[in-house]
Amino acid sequence: MKTEKRSKNRITSWDIHLDKKYGVLGTASRTEFEMRSQTFIISELLKDKKQKKHR
Repeated sequence: MKTEKRSKNRITSWDIHLDKKYGVLGTASRTEFEMRSQTFIISELLKDKKQKKHR
């Protein structure tokens, strides 16, 4: 089992994390991720609003 030592001061910003995982802004993979994320957020907001309405 390989273990890696990480510095406690090594903090990655959310933007850098997204760039590494999905590509930089403007790339097809990042655009798809952004669209799916926004769709999920809106659907969760609508679901929450509906639940509150029926209480």
